[in-house]
Amino acid sequence: MEHFVIEALQRDVAPVTCAIVKTPLKLGETKRFPCTQGVTGRVVRIRLLGVSNRKLVLCEVKVYGKDLELNNIALKKPASQTSTDGNEAHLAVDGLLLTQGQCSRTKVEKNPAWRVDLGTDYIISSVSIFTPQCCGALRAYSKNVYRCRPDAIGRHLRIMMLTDQPRSLSLCEVEVRGVRVRLVSMEEGAKIKSEATSVDVDKPLKSREIRHIHCESEVAGSVVKIRMTGTKRRTLSLCDVQVFGIPSNSSNIAFGKTVRQSSTVGAASRATDGSTRVSGNSCSKTKVERNPWLEVDLAGQYEILQVTLTNSERPG
Repeated sequence: MEHFVIEALQRDVAPVTCAIVKTPLKLGETKRFPCTQGVTGRVVRIRLLGVSNRKLVLCEVKVYGKDLELNNIALKKPASQTSTDGNEAHLAVDGLLLTQGQCSRTKVEKNPAWRVDLGTDYIISSVSIFTPQCCGALRAYSKNVYRCRPDAIGRHLRIMMLTDQPRSLSLCEVEVRGVRVRLVSMEEGAKIKSEATSVDVDKPLKSREIRHIHCESEVAGSVVKIRMTGTKRRTLSLCDVQVFGIPSNSSNIAFGKTVRQSSTVGAASRATDGSTRVSGNSCSKTKVERNPWLEVDLAGQYEILQVTLTNSERPG
C-alpha cells in the first residue's frame, strides 16, 4: 500500500488533508500518521491516489482525537450559593431552562456567588450561562458562552457578580464543557521514565531546514528532550520545536463505528473491529478500481490527532 491520502470530512465543507503518504507500507505493517494541527471532521477517509486501478485492503483503522461535542459535565452536580431567596442552587444544573423549569436565585447582597462541584479535576474549555430576561409573563432567557484559557483546570466552578451595589444573582442553567484530567501515579511516572525512548538523527540539518522526525514506536512521557551527542563542545540553536501526540489515556474513537468503502470484496466493518490480524477474513477489501477509498463515520465532530493503519498488501 503506497501513495494515499488521509482526509477529514464534515458536512458542506471541502475535505481537509490529514496526511499524504508516498512511502510504501510493508506487508502487515502498522504505522501511525499524525495529523496537522486543527484538522476537524466527523468522517475519516483513506483514499488511494494515482491513475492506475488498484484495490484498497486495510486490516485495521484506528483514529485518535478530541471530542468537539463535549457533554455538559455540570449537569446534576452538587451546587451551592452564598444565599437563597426561594430558588435553590441546584436549579441551575437540573438540565431545564426557564421555559421548562426554574432558575436559582440568591438574596440581594454584595458580590453574590454560585458554585458547582464537578466531582474531580477537569480541563474546562467553555462555560455557558443562561440568565432570565424580564419582564411580565414572557418566560425567556439570554445565553452567554465564555471560552476558557487552555490552562483552566479545576474541580469547582464559581460564578460571582462583582458590583458595588447589592444585587441578586439568578441563573437558569449553567453548562460546563471539558475533559477529565488524568493523574499519573508515582509508579506510572517511574514506568514512563524507565521506558523512555530516543530517536537518533544522524543526517545533519541544514540552515533554516524544517525536519519532521517520527518516533518508530509508542512513546509515552511528559518531557521531550533534544540533546546533541559527541565529544566536541557545541551550541544548540533551535528556532522552533513542535511536538504532536495524543493523550496517554486516549481511546480509539473509530472502534466499532460505521464504515463504508467505494466497493466491497471484504466487508468494510473489518477495518474497525479491533483486530490487526492480516490473515484470514480479518481485513476490508475493495475491488480493483481507480482511487478506491474507505470512510469511517465517527458519529460526532472531532479534532483528528492521529490515524493508525494496518496494511495487508505488499507494496507495488
